[in-house]
Amino acid sequence: MDKDIMALLRIAIGKLAYLVVIVGLLLSIGLPFARPVYALTSDEAIQGEGGETDGVYLGASDNYTNLNSNDNGTTYLRFSSANQYHCYNMQDFAGGTITSVTITYTISESAGTSTIRSYTRIGGVDYLGDVESTVSAAWVTKTYTWANNPSTGVAWTTSGLNAAEFGIQSVTFGAWMMISYLKITVNYSAGSVPTVTTSAATSLTTTSATLNGNITDDGGATITNYGFVWDTVSRADPGNTAPWASAYSDNWTVGAGTYAEGAITHATGAILAVDTIYYCRAAALNSVGWDYGDEVVFETIGIPTITTQSASDVASTMAQLNGLITNDNGQESVAGFAWAETSDGPFANWAAIVAAPSGHTDNATGTWATGEYPYLDIGSLSTPTVGYTFMARASNDAGVAYGAQLTFTTSSGVGNISSFTAIPTSTTISLAWIKGTGASNTFIRYSVSTYPSDNTSGTLLYAGTSNSYLVEDLTPGTNHYFSGWGLTAGVYSDNATMVMATTLAPIPTDTVLPTPATPSSWNQTPSVARIANVPFYSLVNYFADSYEIPNATMWYGLSIMFSVAAGFFIYWRGNKNLFGGILVTAVGLGIGAVLGLTMLWVAVFFCVIALAWGMMTQRWP
Repeated sequence: MDKDIMALLRIAIGKLAYLVVIVGLLLSIGLPFARPVYALTSDEAIQGEGGETDGVYLGASDNYTNLNSNDNGTTYLRFSSANQYHCYNMQDFAGGTITSVTITYTISESAGTSTIRSYTRIGGVDYLGDVESTVSAAWVTKTYTWANNPSTGVAWTTSGLNAAEFGIQSVTFGAWMMISYLKITVNYSAGSVPTVTTSAATSLTTTSATLNGNITDDGGATITNYGFVWDTVSRADPGNTAPWASAYSDNWTVGAGTYAEGAITHATGAILAVDTIYYCRAAALNSVGWDYGDEVVFETIGIPTITTQSASDVASTMAQLNGLITNDNGQESVAGFAWAETSDGPFANWAAIVAAPSGHTDNATGTWATGEYPYLDIGSLSTPTVGYTFMARASNDAGVAYGAQLTFTTSSGVGNISSFTAIPTSTTISLAWIKGTGASNTFIRYSVSTYPSDNTSGTLLYAGTSNSYLVEDLTPGTNHYFSGWGLTAGVYSDNATMVMATTLAPIPTDTVLPTPATPSSWNQTPSVARIANVPFYSLVNYFADSYEIPNATMWYGLSIMFSVAAGFFIYWRGNKNLFGGILVTAVGLGIGAVLGLTMLWVAVFFCVIALAWGMMTQRWP
């Protein structure tokens, strides 16, 4: 039995040994791939930068340039005293998202009493690791890991790593110390394509633009190329495709280099078409691939469009010419106007207006954008009541555009009447006005149906130099419409001033209602004239005078108080008979009204309340 157990035990131990071997093999194969490691041969990863002492100690030159060989002292860097430093850098990293940086070195010291530590130098500042003993004369491998960039306190970035140097410092010194092997290991995860955004194009001209974008994330790897693609039609995102291989007909890239996150731009030069819409994307490349921003639309400058608007503020020898910029097509425009007397026409175009004997042209002040109204005030026109033809023009770097021809006629120079009023009675209307500027006379016509539209319609009412007129013998309740013009030497004002009035209708005499009479003592003022013989009359008046209370007011208050008290007493002694209490109060107030101490309506109010309460108690016992 014991032999069987021993046999089974030997079989189990043998199988366990095989299992350990298999697991070891799997781990030896799998562990190197457990996390990506940026592990370079040390002669690529490390170059001596000379440190503080350039590797020269006690006048002797030691071999420090071959620390890539883990040869246990055949090649080495030697420390000969405390507080000596030596640092190295590695070639630029371009892998991905860094998770940590580790320094590994092999050290020997005969006495085993020295101490040493790792450090990294970033921007001229040393960040020191933990102090460690050298252990013994045997060669010992030591490591130190920086999970974060010590200068920022956060995860390493590619630029932060590439700016760092790594080295060893002797802290205390007991005997000769030698470093025979040293390497820097960067642990990182695979990167991704960069993230790019496209911004609005700027510096637009007729044939060029500046394209803009931003690399917002390098994807954990160095940007090695960036650029832009554009076309006159919208295109799908090219994805991980080089610009020159995309569907965009035009592209531009900067070529190979090293670029950081941030803004990117490109000036196209004069290669674009005038007044053309373009679709543009920014692009960037890292070791993983290309990425493109969203498509942005821009348009090169085109010829503006303008419409001619009606003239305003037209007077006898001046006017304001107006236009509207309906589309500046990317650049504010210079606007101008041409005008000439219509009698010199007809005019085929702008040039014909300018070339006419009365032709003129001038620009509006400033520049004008879409939706704005350029204007020009012109004066010194020939004479009143003359017709003019004019048109607007707008120009920018792309060209010139014209509005349509419009006309206006200068005014007569005779002003309209103002402050025209009409005040009616039943048979008259009194008119008053102020004569127009430059008018020597006033001309008024009227109608009972509508306003006279010109100086020949309706009925002539007045023509003279006065500022008022009374219209008589009119029919009551009738509308009258008046139109008035300024008049000088047969020339009328350009427009009429109008007013309307209606004669008053008579009021019937049999519709007047009589004034209603007020009941006696209804609102009478309290009086003490009739109560001189009432007991305590003088005492009450004395008390009122002492407290500066009017005697009548004092008796009025006492009358109400005694009436209410009497009603309350009847209510209390009459077994809560509310009807009796309110009725007694009304009687008391009625007596006061007869004597002139209270108002009759107060007593009537209490009497109505008492009757109403009595009816309710009878109906709902």
